[in-house]
Amino acid sequence: MKIKEYELETLSVSDKDVSPLMEEVGESMVHNLYLLDNYQKNKVRVSCASTRNRRLMNGGGAKPYKQKGTGRARRGSSRSPLMVGGAVIFGPVPHSYETDLNNEMISKVLRQAITSVSPKSVCVKLPKSDKLKTKQVEKMLVALGRKRGDKVLVVLTEADLAFERAVRNIENVDLCSPAFLPVGKLACSKHIIFSELAMNQLIKRFEK
Repeated sequence: MKIKEYELETLSVSDKDVSPLMEEVGESMVHNLYLLDNYQKNKVRVSCASTRNRRLMNGGGAKPYKQKGTGRARRGSSRSPLMVGGAVIFGPVPHSYETDLNNEMISKVLRQAITSVSPKSVCVKLPKSDKLKTKQVEKMLVALGRKRGDKVLVVLTEADLAFERAVRNIENVDLCSPAFLPVGKLACSKHIIFSELAMNQLIKRFEK
């Protein structure tokens, strides 16, 4: 399998061999993508809803009023869940949403996803200089056929800091790492750009 390789300095286009990333796309791919998409979303999902049960409440040690003679229901604590301002019964608490998916399945589905989006993918060879301008990147996107409003996914490593600075202010451009490649964004993006270092990392990861 080959994808286009774009050299940002000379504006030349060539082919790059990415055979280790190739995986046969079968009928089960859509369901597998759904499973992996759910797995990835649940992995980064943060649980914020939190309530306090009786154990976590402050105060309530003293009996609010005497047992008999008031005409009211008997109470042992002002923090009872039955009283206003009291604890919450079976309320939500922060917890993990993570689901299980074996590594073999994750690798297979990621390769299937990359194979299916290879026609709209390009590998970019960055110049050695740290001074990279946003205008240069915008020109490259136009040369690759990007229209206004098209979503672009850019896959970068930590070493591609200059490219990240140049691309992060462009509208409808998402950034991600090759260590965590979101299949949902892969499927929805009109153009997918891999830096040379990110592509080499992926090839090394999936080499058999």
